[in-house]
Amino acid sequence: MTFRKACILAVLCLHLLVQSTAAQNNLSAREQWAQTHESGQKALESGNLDQAESTFKTALTQARGLGYAGPLATSLHHLGKVYYLKKQYPEAEANFKEALEIYDEQPRRNSTVLLQLVKDYAKLLRETGREAEAIEQEARIKSPEHRTAN
Repeated sequence: MTFRKACILAVLCLHLLVQSTAAQNNLSAREQWAQTHESGQKALESGNLDQAESTFKTALTQARGLGYAGPLATSLHHLGKVYYLKKQYPEAEANFKEALEIYDEQPRRNSTVLLQLVKDYAKLLRETGREAEAIEQEARIKSPEHRTAN
C-alpha cells in the first residue's frame, strides 16, 4: 500500500469514527431527555407539581439542545400542564402556544398528540373565561386538513 493510500484510508477511518461518536452522543442525549421527561411524568402523576415543574424545565433545556421538534413540543406541553395545575395560567398558555407553533410547522402530524394538546389548551382557555377561543382551538382538530395529515 502506498503512503498516499494509507493516508486516505486513515482519514476515512477517522471520519467514520467521528460520525459514529457524534451519533452515539446524540442518541445518548435523546435518551437522557427521555429519562428526564419520564421522571417528570412520574412526578406529575404522583401530584408532586414542584418536582414535575423542575424536572420538565430540565427536560425542556435538554430538548432545546437536541434539535428535534417532537421532544421540544412534548416538553413544552407537559410543562404547560404543570403550570395549569398550579393555576399559573400565563405560563401555561405560553407553553401551550409554543408547543402548538412547533407542531404546526411539522409536515407530518400525530393526531393523538395534537388532540391532547388542543384539549389541554382549550381547558385553559375556558378556565380563563375565553370560550370562543377554546371553540376556535377545538375546531383545529376537527378540520379536514387535520384528519388527512395523520
